Parts: sequence; structure tokens; C-alpha cells
Amino acid sequence: MPNRRAWGTLNQRTGVVPPVDTPPNTLFGANLWAWYQPSGISHSSGTVSVWNDNGAATTRDLTAIGGTLSTTTINGVTAVNFLVASNHAMTATSLDPSINLSLAGKTQITVFAVASFRSPTEAFGGFLAYGSTNTANAYDAGSAWLGALRNNTNDEITGASTGSFTAATPGETPFYRFCTVWDGTNSKFYINNVLQATSAAFTAALTGAGPPTGTERLMLGAAIAGGSHSFKWDGKIGEVAIIVDTVPTDYQRGSYDLNLKNKFGL
Repeated sequence: MPNRRAWGTLNQRTGVVPPVDTPPNTLFGANLWAWYQPSGISHSSGTVSVWNDNGAATTRDLTAIGGTLSTTTINGVTAVNFLVASNHAMTATSLDPSINLSLAGKTQITVFAVASFRSPTEAFGGFLAYGSTNTANAYDAGSAWLGALRNNTNDEITGASTGSFTAATPGETPFYRFCTVWDGTNSKFYINNVLQATSAAFTAALTGAGPPTGTERLMLGAAIAGGSHSFKWDGKIGEVAIIVDTVPTDYQRGSYDLNLKNKFGL
């Protein structure tokens, strides 16, 4: 008589352990470099000032710069609303010299995010970038893109120089679960845990130190260009996690993706 238990700890047919809804701090431990989740959005009457890092060890909070950032929701879950017209972004800054905000020298970086985008109002809007002079690793404007880019057409998004593809109808929906995995040689770009493209996005480790010793910096919702932020994201961002010094397994990537899917009702 055949074994009718198709799923369990181990898939009896494929020999693969299926993903289990698990947050990134449990999956990645000390490799979780920063984690910006809905509960960390600090605001007053809907105006966002800080997005607190709820990561495993060191606090790398994001501070709002430029215009006024406001809260919004993704299926009822708190998120941050980025408007190109308001000329704003969020950046990691700290006056505490014990908090290292530098990604210089990292050869393995993974970014997860839940985000949506509107029809673009400027070319190449990116939701996460690092640095201002990383020319060896640049995608555009001298910044190394760590997250997805939205192209300057209304129906195209791309990931960290991994090529492009036509998305579903742009706008506030659908919301996407983005994941870009850089293993030191190639960058793989996933949407909703489905691989979209693979390419040699970066040629070397990120260069340029961040605070407290350098001027390079992590920026959410824009990139650094000519000393100011540009290439701004126009849409909502609900959660971002940055993993370093390891390449997530299929199980880890799938388990956190399932966590994001359930948390945001996607």
C-alpha cells in the first residue's frame, strides 16, 4: 500500500524539506545585518522619523531625510509611503562609534523586501542602495544597488543589474516579495520566491567604508548621486532584511518568504 503522507518534516516524494514560516532572526542569527519590520516604524501622527532596526545584534536605525515620509499600509500592515515628488528617503546614520554601518568588504549579501511601486516618474527608481563611489560595483550613479530597480517604463522592474522583465500591471498592487542574493560572483533576483534572472551583477566586494569611519551609506528608497539622493523609489515598502556573510539555502529563503507572505497577507 503506498505511503499517502505526502508532506511532513521531509517530502517523501522529492526528499526536500518544505519551507516553514520562520522569521529571519531565527533563520540567520548573527548573519542578520539589519531588519526593518513594521513594528519598527517610528512615527508621530503618521509622519515617519525613524525606522528602527530590530535585527539580531547591532542597531542600525534608518533616519528620514528630505521631504516628509508618511505611514501607509500593505493589506492592513503598517508600511512606509515613498513619494518621488516629496524628495525623501531613509538612511542609516549613527553617532555611536561602536555601531558599524559599513558593508565594505562584504562578498555575500542578500536583501529581502516587501514593496510595491507606482508608475515611475523618473528613470530607475531603486529601493535599496549602498555607497556613493562604488564604481567597481556600480549599476548607476556610482551606487551599488542591493535591491530591486524599477526601470523608466511603466511595466518593467529589474534587480541589481540582473536584467529586466515585464511585471504585472504596475501600481499599488500587486505587492511583491523581492529577494536579491549576491554570492560573491553572481546575483540572483527572486520575486515571490521565483527566480527571475541571474548575472554577475557585482565584480568585487563592496568598497568604501560607512559610518562611523567613512561616508558611504545605506539608503532606503533612493541612491546617492553627486552627494545627494536621487533615483528615488515611488511606492510602499513594508519590510526589509539584509543578510551578510552567508548564502541562504533554498529552505531558508523559502521559509522567510513564507513568513513575509503570511505576515502581509500576500
